[in-house]
Amino acid sequence: MGRWLSLALRVAPSTPLPPPCKPGAMAAFAGIPVSVRLSFYYAAYFTVGGVHLPFFPVFLAGRGIGPAEMGFLLGTAAWVRIVAGPAVGWLADRTGRRKALMVALSIGTIFTFALFQFAHSFWTLLAVGLLFGAAWAPVLPLGDSIALTACQKHGIDFGRVRLWGSLSFIATAAFGGWLLAGLSSEAVFWMLLGALAIQLLSTIPLPDERPPPAVSGPGKRGPLARLLREPLFVLFVIGSGAAQASHSVLYAFGTLHWRGIGLSEMVIGLLWAEGVIVEVVVFALGARILRHVRPSQLLTLGAAAGVLRWTGTAYATEIWQLVALQALHGATFGCAYLGAMYFLQRAIAPAIAASAQSLYSAVATGLALGLGLMSAGPLYALLGAHAFLVMTLLSAIGAVLGLLLSRKWGERVLG
Repeated sequence: MGRWLSLALRVAPSTPLPPPCKPGAMAAFAGIPVSVRLSFYYAAYFTVGGVHLPFFPVFLAGRGIGPAEMGFLLGTAAWVRIVAGPAVGWLADRTGRRKALMVALSIGTIFTFALFQFAHSFWTLLAVGLLFGAAWAPVLPLGDSIALTACQKHGIDFGRVRLWGSLSFIATAAFGGWLLAGLSSEAVFWMLLGALAIQLLSTIPLPDERPPPAVSGPGKRGPLARLLREPLFVLFVIGSGAAQASHSVLYAFGTLHWRGIGLSEMVIGLLWAEGVIVEVVVFALGARILRHVRPSQLLTLGAAAGVLRWTGTAYATEIWQLVALQALHGATFGCAYLGAMYFLQRAIAPAIAASAQSLYSAVATGLALGLGLMSAGPLYALLGAHAFLVMTLLSAIGAVLGLLLSRKWGERVLG
């Protein structure tokens, strides 16, 4: 995929690639603080997620897709990021054109998603889903790469920028449910198409951060090869993947488990909302926290909190216990995620940052979480609530690897 994208972007030396928008428009955006532009991007991107995650299955059900086929469609589309993300990250580092790629891919998401209007069978839905996933999956890691570079350059607190994505997600999910009440499942298609258009608009004002392009040739390795030959980076990716995958049983069966111990739908909804709220609080306090701990230590803290959270969730039945355990989402996700982002910001050479971000996304939120979600069903069917104890083991692995990373990193730049 990277080869074909490279060919698509290759132009004659006398014909430079046109900017994503006119210089006059960029001059107008220059008056808008970089933090506002980055916050708008995250809010727009997670508006798409706030519609897609809870409501796209409703659209598929309206097209006659059953539970088994639906799981395959959703899972296969998610796995596309394992290939698409690193390929686009490699291209971004080779060309230095991160923003241009983001704008092009955002346009591609609109056109590929529009094809769902003509897809009604399982196989056509699968084909369109793969095309859409290939275009949409690399947008977030490219955006994270631009945001981390811009935050470091302008002295911006990344957590305070990223929290707008979490707020947007929960607001969109809540508002979307109200808006879709009484409408047909086809309304989901138009909501998502509109959200993707907003996402495209949000990429245009982004700062055009261009580190020196990564080069390869005789005696020089490409960005992906450089990263994969760094033992500390491999350690970081596996540890982060274990920390993220430990949420698999909760994501897949948290609602069913809580319903099974007698909680009402309202209480379950409040528990999910609590998790997002504490996540936002951690993002808001991220810069202060990192004055006292290193990113690798924050990642370790998040994974270690998972040992307590998942062990408790396996046995908790009282509402006060569940409220306390859900508050740990601020650590198991918020701290682990911020630790990973700031590690990438501080530990990776700018010329290969997009490749590093894409590899992290492909493994931690693609491969590891995908395997976790695939395993969650058989685990929960076999063990019931004790399936959370397997998530305890994953968190413990993440914590041990995080400790090793903290001991061996020494704040040096990798790659």
